[in-house]
Amino acid sequence: MVIIAACAAPRRYQPHPYAFNFVPFGVGQLENAQPGKALAFALVEAATAGTSAAIWIHLEQRYPEGVVPPADAGHVRTLQQTEIVTGAAFFGVAAWGVIDAITHWHPRVEVAPAPIAGGAGVAASWRF
Repeated sequence: MVIIAACAAPRRYQPHPYAFNFVPFGVGQLENAQPGKALAFALVEAATAGTSAAIWIHLEQRYPEGVVPPADAGHVRTLQQTEIVTGAAFFGVAAWGVIDAITHWHPRVEVAPAPIAGGAGVAASWRF
């Protein structure tokens, strides 16, 4: 047996704060109901920021005085260049995320109607 009733709930809207557009790691995309994009931005930003920070920490611990032996100079220079490139990539992707979030931002989004106590609603049921 299937029972279906009409829904007569008024439209409800949820506000979306503009400030979330400026938070990195896909927060703006998540607020704009774009979970795939949010995950992509979060993963890329975490990878680039994490790589840059990990290299910086490694070099600070390995050479606390900032003095690099000549034998390590080539390797350290490559690490420093990688650190700078991944750090710049983080800021570039974060800026792209902000621009994308602002482009797709809506001040409010319609929320699915919720059942009202004593009001009409939609329900489905069946038995075997």
